[in-house]
Amino acid sequence: MGGVDLLDSIIGMHRTKLKSKKWYHRIFYHLIDMMVVNKWLMYRKEERVDKPMKLSEFTARIANSLCSSAVKSVKCRGRKRGRPTTEESQPEPKRRNVCAPFPQEDLRVDGLYHVPRWCLKQGRCRRHGCRGTSRVVCGKCGVHLCFTPKQDCFSVFHQM
Repeated sequence: MGGVDLLDSIIGMHRTKLKSKKWYHRIFYHLIDMMVVNKWLMYRKEERVDKPMKLSEFTARIANSLCSSAVKSVKCRGRKRGRPTTEESQPEPKRRNVCAPFPQEDLRVDGLYHVPRWCLKQGRCRRHGCRGTSRVVCGKCGVHLCFTPKQDCFSVFHQM
């Protein structure tokens, strides 16, 4: 009876303050508290030091050693979470918001060999002020430009 009462009183004074609505979390925290307090009592009994560690310092050392060992083991193994992948099946990372470089001014307005070509990839129109997308690319500049009966960004872009 004396050991159980001692354990309950120490846990009552140094309870882990983690709130949870799940009943099994509270049982898990209580079991951890019991293990730490039991080990601390064993440490005090076996070590026979003049001034033993306080329970809070003992708990902090346990937490510190567990955290540092977990970090070392993950770094050493190099394990990642999730499904393992092979080197061949890894897709190349997508680059977002990358557009063709804007052509130089003298190349853009020289008026030679600027021919609209059909492209399979759709891209944003590069004319200033236009927010449309097009599959038409300038053969010389390599930029996407709108080229429809309603909107002719292609000729406006090359005459500016």
